[in-house]
Amino acid sequence: DGKPLPASFKSDDLKLQFMSATGGTLMGSPFAFQKHGQSGLEISDLFPNIARSADDPEVVPFLYELTGSFSRKRVLVSEFGTPVCPPGARLVAGKPCLDDEEGGAYARAVLPRLQARGALGAFWWCWTDYDPALASAPPFDEAPHELRFGMLRADGSERPVARAFAEFARERRPLADAPPPIADEAEYYAGLPASLPQVYAKYRERHTF
Repeated sequence: DGKPLPASFKSDDLKLQFMSATGGTLMGSPFAFQKHGQSGLEISDLFPNIARSADDPEVVPFLYELTGSFSRKRVLVSEFGTPVCPPGARLVAGKPCLDDEEGGAYARAVLPRLQARGALGAFWWCWTDYDPALASAPPFDEAPHELRFGMLRADGSERPVARAFAEFARERRPLADAPPPIADEAEYYAGLPASLPQVYAKYRERHTF
């Protein structure tokens, strides 16, 4: 806490929200993180009920509906995704990941839930992996898991998640009605952090699909 911005991040060309890229101090998370679920995803103690099932396909739809409840607008899910494990590994540079087949299965589970609950659409993060030749360059030298989030591999071949999105798009499902609010904004924020797992638990009770 209060440590200065690392020298490797300082640059006249770097633009950050709410602070200068050439100065400022940082604050570490006050919450503990632990690995959960099949993928070993690290989740904060702020989200205890979510943390019990890190690969739960209801998490993204829940956050989508929470956003819609507070914005009172139709919502397009701008991105969801996961880093891809190297062959035979369950971690990449110490970070949890999903293999190709798990990523495809996850997308196939999330997409119909979002559509059925009125989402305007959803994007996967991201379109393609970065060239492995960039592994020694910032930011990948300190965050190598960022190299492998793509629908496509760096050689241009498709991952199962790309096929999952293509197959779902070909179904041309109609736009569903937006759901009613699942939480009151003022009560939710006043009750944090306890309100998040409470609202999520009620959400899971209502949704078995």
